[in-house]
Amino acid sequence: MIRVNNSIELKDLELTDAPDLFNIIDTQREHIGRWTEIANLTNDITDTEKFIESTFDTGERIKVILFDGSKVGLVGTRNTDIENKTTEIGYWIDRNYEGKGIITRSTEALMNNLHNDGINQFEIHAIPLNARSCQVAEHLGFDMVETKYNTEELHGNKFDLYIYRKVFNN
Repeated sequence: MIRVNNSIELKDLELTDAPDLFNIIDTQREHIGRWTEIANLTNDITDTEKFIESTFDTGERIKVILFDGSKVGLVGTRNTDIENKTTEIGYWIDRNYEGKGIITRSTEALMNNLHNDGINQFEIHAIPLNARSCQVAEHLGFDMVETKYNTEELHGNKFDLYIYRKVFNN
């Protein structure tokens, strides 16, 4: 468990989290699906369970975001390269909790935890139209280092992708 502040905690993702996470996705498909394919890939609770099980042996760190004890989203890593000490951070949150700094604080806490374990370079990938995700990276001091043009496919459309990077100098 990572305690972020008095209201926010990050806990390891477990199979028992599937019903609550599926409920958020299922009731907010349009909202969550706007910037991620997870809503399209999650048709029933077994899809959520399969996703959770698929994360167990990857070495990636996926955390459930708890706000005042309620599950409100996920924050985690992907494409972690231990040898080169790099990872990408991704996240999503229940629309009722947007704009409260929960994702920014959760991402920062996860990064600090990972940095303590030797990871020193982080990336956030965001579609430019996803202003909230871009703001998370900017609030955390990431530099926008690259734009990949028409490379991110979402809902059958191609979008540009901003690559944000932050390097901790030990």
